[in-house]
Amino acid sequence: NKILYFNFKLKILHYVQILFFKNIKYNYLLIAGNYFKKKFINKNPYKTRIIDFNSWDYSKTLKPSKKYNNFFKNYIVFLDVPNPNYFNENNLYGIKNSLDFNDWSDQLNNYFSFLQKKLKKEIVICPHPLTPADENYKKKFSKYKIIENQTMELIKYSDLVVNVGSTALSYAVVFRKPIVLIYNQNIKETGLSYKTIQNLSVELNCKLLNIEIEDYKNIDYSRIYSFDKKKYEIYTQEYLSCANIKKTNSEIISKLINKNENLQ
Repeated sequence: NKILYFNFKLKILHYVQILFFKNIKYNYLLIAGNYFKKKFINKNPYKTRIIDFNSWDYSKTLKPSKKYNNFFKNYIVFLDVPNPNYFNENNLYGIKNSLDFNDWSDQLNNYFSFLQKKLKKEIVICPHPLTPADENYKKKFSKYKIIENQTMELIKYSDLVVNVGSTALSYAVVFRKPIVLIYNQNIKETGLSYKTIQNLSVELNCKLLNIEIEDYKNIDYSRIYSFDKKKYEIYTQEYLSCANIKKTNSEIISKLINKNENLQ
């Protein structure tokens, strides 16, 4: 089974990394999120000083934001995955991309058409940075606005975020935006990303929809814009920022550098 082999290979790399780094003494360890902090506290033989840190996405949200008057209102943003034709590490081990571009784009178009009519909002597509929108992509989604390299801003001013489980979902959590997670049968059957999507759905208490079988037609849309505030707060503290820090990562690092220089 190629997927089992791939997971086994990842575990081997993980143990090699532990063996290589376990005897290195650090002065500081920067950790973002209590989940990772608790895991390391129990494995800190050299009593390395732990510095509360942020995920890089969370840190970006702390910077003074520009005023984006060019962003329209009343829209739903979709954060796309890398193009199914994108060649990544999985391919080296014979694991094919779980999505077929034509099937996936057709399913998305059907879902977007339904969503747009149901909620009376514009659909804005944010392509994945690894695979910018080419002519074929633009042709497939010609009915909708495609905006690249402005993920954080698009989420900040949106009314709803549709996603397949990417790390950019952090922005939606920070800006307290309702989230809908989607997948299709191929994603479910490969298992590589479906488990991640399932876990996110539970941790954030957000909807999880199979757009291939069109189960989005059978849900209650009266509360589509609601979100679980407590779950969002817990997720932020566990994975994005240890102590609700109001300083950017660059400010934290600069402070450490200045402090060490003064001691020399």
